[in-house]
Amino acid sequence: MPLGTEDDLMGLGLPAQLSDLMGSQPITQSGTGTTNQSTATLLRTQTVELKTTASNTAFILPASVGVNREVLVVQTDTTGGAAVVFPPVGGQINALAVNASYPIAAINKPAIFWQYKKGFWTVLQSG
Repeated sequence: MPLGTEDDLMGLGLPAQLSDLMGSQPITQSGTGTTNQSTATLLRTQTVELKTTASNTAFILPASVGVNREVLVVQTDTTGGAAVVFPPVGGQINALAVNASYPIAAINKPAIFWQYKKGFWTVLQSG
């Protein structure tokens, strides 16, 4: 279950300093599979470091992320293949086909996936 953003935690009454620490700490997750949305690793928070191996590069955005919310990912390793990120089932990223994955183009370049309306995501990636 996602922890929430700093704003979410402050809205629940947590002090600002604690909300800042809890709402901005990335977790590290390893990919599973390469081309199958149903076996991709579910991203558990909204800030994630992606780890891959040659045969385990796939991740899927959490369906629990609300509209006008984002998921920040960065692939930090150089040993595996390039990560791919799927939308939640039935979703679409940019102008790709429904359920199609988006390739993370570069190591240590963050990508922000933003759900601008239910099931529709856009991605901004640092060049």
